[in-house]
Amino acid sequence: MPTFEVLGLHFGISKTEANDTFHYWLKILRSILPASLLEQVEKQDSDYAIARSALPFGQSR
Repeated sequence: MPTFEVLGLHFGISKTEANDTFHYWLKILRSILPASLLEQVEKQDSDYAIARSALPFGQSR
């Protein structure tokens, strides 16, 4: 099953809306995070927590 179809099913939206929303947020994340960190997360899922902590709104309170 294609990724955006699964994403759409998970959030109760169409795969087109899932695709559009994903790319909307990807553009924002690319402007906030260094490219090297995004590439690292793409290659290694376990580095997701590192990327999340780098976001101003991603840190635990």
